[in-house]
Amino acid sequence: MSELSVATAIIEILDFLSPYCDDKSTLEEVRALASNEKYRKNGYAAFCKIRDKTLIADSLGNHLLQRQYALEEVCAKTLFNLSGCKGPPFPFDDDTPFWIIPYAISFASAVGIENPYAMSRLLQT
Repeated sequence: MSELSVATAIIEILDFLSPYCDDKSTLEEVRALASNEKYRKNGYAAFCKIRDKTLIADSLGNHLLQRQYALEEVCAKTLFNLSGCKGPPFPFDDDTPFWIIPYAISFASAVGIENPYAMSRLLQT
């Protein structure tokens, strides 16, 4: 899968799930990173911002936001890695993109999407 395909898939997943998100601020930031490759180097800063929100959601026990932010985190990490930045900050683990689909399905299930696996059709080209 090419960089463009990965970025396009991230956009499609975020667009599909966006109507179910109460907090869209960092989701929209991650979507912007996916939309413009020259900003992907900002993925590390976006990840840090999302991580702070994740920790707050964890402390509050807000499972829905935890799932949303987990998805946003792996998308931001993936986009940062696609920027080609060699560090510092250093790239995230190579397996990062493989977590996008499970986290998207987890969030979709949590918001009541009857068939969260339907998102897999978004990735078929």
